[in-house]
Amino acid sequence: MSLPQGPCPVCDKDFKDGDDIVICPSCGAPYHRACYQQVGQCVFTARHASGFEYKSPKAPPSPEAETPSGTGYDTAAANDDTVKGTLCPQCGTINDASNIFCTRCGTPLHTAASPPPGGFGGQMFGGTGGAYVPPLDLSGEIDGIAKKDWAQFIGSSAPVYLPRMAQMQARKGKVSLMLSVFFVSPCYFAYRKMWGWAALALACLLVLQAPTMLLLLAEGGLTVLPLSLEALNNLSVAASYVQLAMQLVFALFALFLYQKHGGKKIRQLRQNHPEEEVYQASLAKKGGVSIIGVVVVIAIIIAASYIFSALFLDELMVALSATLGY
Repeated sequence: MSLPQGPCPVCDKDFKDGDDIVICPSCGAPYHRACYQQVGQCVFTARHASGFEYKSPKAPPSPEAETPSGTGYDTAAANDDTVKGTLCPQCGTINDASNIFCTRCGTPLHTAASPPPGGFGGQMFGGTGGAYVPPLDLSGEIDGIAKKDWAQFIGSSAPVYLPRMAQMQARKGKVSLMLSVFFVSPCYFAYRKMWGWAALALACLLVLQAPTMLLLLAEGGLTVLPLSLEALNNLSVAASYVQLAMQLVFALFALFLYQKHGGKKIRQLRQNHPEEEVYQASLAKKGGVSIIGVVVVIAIIIAASYIFSALFLDELMVALSATLGY
């Protein structure tokens, strides 16, 4: 992330690495946070209504741009010439372009949102957008990992996951009910890139569905196993209860399993990528979700049902013909 060119309009000092910098979302003027809080508002506030956009006096002059009212500032977009990164609409902090949430206040950076009254600690800088998205508290740690790193790894669902993970940590528990996992546990694990758990949940689902499929074949007149209809029915009912119990266990412990999975991944990424920008980018890449994973799981379930039916299709047709007297 590059530093803004030129001096702070309040103290007239150049910006340097480590400075706490905020940007006016209306005109793009950069400030030291303490300087902004000292004056209480953007020094160019009176000119915002006219569409003024800040241009550093130290930036290279643009031949086609004219300076408004002889001020020495042209109307070139500030983000093109002074700031590289993503501007937080809530507090004005410049974040790395790969960040999903503001590292200072936790506001989602890629969701249209308008800041509430309060701006940078008392004044409103303005701004436009849709419904306000409450900022996420990124202070503190979960499982020894900074919340801001968790937020980057989890992605857009961090406002849902982080509070629940923090509550689970506070009570030193492992249980947190997730209803969506109860109904589609293999798809959930694949969606969250937990491939081992997705494979286990999928295998259990297919195995526990087998007795029901065998029962349907037996009722059609095809005996695959040397078991009576009553025995197959009992086996199917027992498998259904086991499947319900398995789904409940997954639903109760999915968040804990995801936290362990994510914690391991994040620590590996931190060890492999000491550079902060590369580390943050790798969090977003290795974390997040996988739509393709969900599609693959659904495809496997459909394919398994088709293969199972195809294996016994001829025998089933013969049994049905004999039963019907053809």
